[in-house]
Amino acid sequence: MKTKTSQRDYFKKHPELQQYRKKIPNKVSKENFEKYIEPYLSKPKTGFKKIEEVPLDKQFNYIIKVLRTGSQWSELVIDKNKEGKAEIHYTNLWRKFNRWANDGSLYKVFVNSLQLLNKAGKLKIDLLHADGTNTIAKKGEKK
Repeated sequence: MKTKTSQRDYFKKHPELQQYRKKIPNKVSKENFEKYIEPYLSKPKTGFKKIEEVPLDKQFNYIIKVLRTGSQWSELVIDKNKEGKAEIHYTNLWRKFNRWANDGSLYKVFVNSLQLLNKAGKLKIDLLHADGTNTIAKKGEKK
């Protein structure tokens, strides 16, 4: 019977790979957002173009937080504005995420990040981590 190897045990057995064991960042700096992410995100083409009260990089970080934690959009803790209200409503963040996911913007960001890592020699395809936390479970037992 084969036993599962934990990530900690794996890196103990392969100390040469210890340099790749880093925490995944959970926020994107404004500079990195403007350089690596914003060019690939779609912007509204027509209609009323309101100047965003909440910077786009901050909205992106809110979206990352929901995706990273797996929490519900309505449970997202959002900073307050001067009036004491949430600076942006969670449905606006969901709409933006939904648009970027459906129009391929997030895919473009992902592909570009892989290309940049590959050019820098930091993409290690022999070291792969998979996560199935978003796998849909079937309800009930088949009869």
